[in-house]
Amino acid sequence: MNKDSFRILAQYNIWATQRLCESLKVVSDDDFNKDVGLYFKSIVGTLNHLLLGEHYLWYSRFKQGVSPAIALNTMIQTGKTLLLDELQEKSKNWIEFLEQLDEKTLNADLTYKR
Repeated sequence: MNKDSFRILAQYNIWATQRLCESLKVVSDDDFNKDVGLYFKSIVGTLNHLLLGEHYLWYSRFKQGVSPAIALNTMIQTGKTLLLDELQEKSKNWIEFLEQLDEKTLNADLTYKR
C-alpha cells in the first residue's frame, strides 16, 4: 500500500470515531456505564478498550517501537466526556505519524514479537 491509501484509512478512522462519539454523547451516564453483558461489560469498558488498544498499545508500537506492558482491561479513562474527547483527539495522531514515513518504510516488513 502507498501513503495515500494509508492516509485514506486514517481519515476514515477520524471520521468514524467522530461519528461514534457524537452518537454516544446523548447516552445517559447510567447507560454509558451499565454492565450490559458485553465482553468489556459496558459502553465505557468497550470504548476504553478501543482507546487502550489503538492508541496506548498499537500507536506506541508503531511510533516509538515499544510495546507497553498493560492489561487490555486497564481503565485509562472513565469519564464519558473525557473518554470521547480523548478518542477523537488521538485518532488524529495517525495522520501525523503517516506524514513522517517514507515509501520505503511503508513497504518494509513489519515484525512483531509477543
